[in-house]
Amino acid sequence: FPYTTLFWSDEQYIKTLRELENQDYNYYRVYALGEWGSIGSVIFSNWEKKDLSDIKDTFDNIYHGLDFGFSDDPTAYVKVHYDKKNKTLYVIDEFYKQSQFIDEIATELYTKLNGDRITCDSSEPRSVADLKRHRIRAVGAKKGPGSIEHGIKFIQSNKLVIDTKCINMIKEVSSYRWREDKEGNPLPKPVDKDNHLIDALRYALENENRQG
Repeated sequence: FPYTTLFWSDEQYIKTLRELENQDYNYYRVYALGEWGSIGSVIFSNWEKKDLSDIKDTFDNIYHGLDFGFSDDPTAYVKVHYDKKNKTLYVIDEFYKQSQFIDEIATELYTKLNGDRITCDSSEPRSVADLKRHRIRAVGAKKGPGSIEHGIKFIQSNKLVIDTKCINMIKEVSSYRWREDKEGNPLPKPVDKDNHLIDALRYALENENRQG
């Protein structure tokens, strides 16, 4: 069985690879079977990186998003300006923090939000409530069936400009892709991996991205 060749992998990593066989066959083919693979069906091609330091102070339609994590996954924050007229999203700030408690996250957010509201992952209502206790205007994202795919389509319908200092967002949009079947055909679901800032971006833009 091919997993026996992964003598350097621990049990959790092997378990993850087994799960990916059904979720993303291209990833499984490369990392479990040791075969050649392609970058796959990349979701975002509508983006560019740019030094925004000279213009970011002029932005006034600002949104903030937060995806919670801790040890394995980071807590990911994003700040975005939406230029509706020109249908352009400007990602102007981020942070990627691992193994941080809510009080530490709140301290960092307090300096970035300047009293603004932030939309957070609603799967952790206790964390949202704890941010509120630290004087952060935090609300939970509404989510709902199809919200991930709908949020992706909204981002795709705009131009995405990412500040050069937002290196984690650049990494995520470069590799975020659709799942594939065993024949390499894209499936209508994204790979749920390395998408923490992308999730935060969807939460941030929730009010601009109303379904129906």
